[in-house]
Amino acid sequence: MLSLIALLSACSGPQLQAPIAAVDSTDEVNLRCPDGSRFFSPSRDVETCVLADGTLHGPWRSFTESGELALEGHYEQGEKAGAWRALRRDGVSEWEEEYAAPGELAARWEFNSSGVLRSSLRFEGGNRHGRATWFHADGSPQEQVHFANGERHGSELKWRQDGTLAHAGFWFHGERDGEWVWTDSKASVSHEKWVAGELVWAEGPIAADLGELDCPEFTHAVRTELNTGSLEVCQTPAGTRHGPTISRYADGSIRRMGAYRAGQPEGEWSAWCQAGTPSSQGQYRDGEAVGTWTTWACDGTLIESSQRGELASM
Repeated sequence: MLSLIALLSACSGPQLQAPIAAVDSTDEVNLRCPDGSRFFSPSRDVETCVLADGTLHGPWRSFTESGELALEGHYEQGEKAGAWRALRRDGVSEWEEEYAAPGELAARWEFNSSGVLRSSLRFEGGNRHGRATWFHADGSPQEQVHFANGERHGSELKWRQDGTLAHAGFWFHGERDGEWVWTDSKASVSHEKWVAGELVWAEGPIAADLGELDCPEFTHAVRTELNTGSLEVCQTPAGTRHGPTISRYADGSIRRMGAYRAGQPEGEWSAWCQAGTPSSQGQYRDGEAVGTWTTWACDGTLIESSQRGELASM
């Protein structure tokens, strides 16, 4: 629950000046406050309504330094409620949100600078839930994924800007599961089959520039020459990274080493400076950095050792 005191302590900078005395909602103001609350303007850039104890309750609006409306919404007992929207300086929506109940975000829409829908997301219990859609700059669909309690669960579809399907597949509680189909711009088709996140079968075109890593079954190593060195990674014919990877500096010394699982970094990853001293070391789980991560300067000086991911909050 957000109170006026918490709001003022969280804000800083020239846009938020020292609070002025609240005026009664019966005064001539721009907001109509609900019964029991009164108009309050903590600075020239913010106007809202508060209860006697300072809890935000009623409409909220904030403005740019030049006076254009930047954000508007509604609070109920200190929690965001109903519809909220943020505007760019030209009045075009940047994003909009809808709350099913106070403090419970149900949907969010994001727009590009032309006002065209960029993404449409749904939430439940603070997590992505239901269908999520992202769009190309012209408004045509780019990607559609189903979520359940924050995990990818259900179908995933992705389209190119010309409307042709790039890939299609299924997730089961955050893991690839079932058949995945991939197509490239030349209409070549690749297939993958996954069971509970494990690749069990794959076929399709294979890149000509093969590397030398010891890759898992149904994958092959691909080596890419870069201006700064090289990258070698195991991947399926469709291009899904799965298995060990190694990158090198131009002189052949190792820059970074790790592994992927179903397209996401997994397990221990390490990196080195060009002189051969370690620069970072840590672990990934399901694509997220977790546990102890350590970074060093190239002279061997410890920069940081910190806990990340779920373990950081335990």
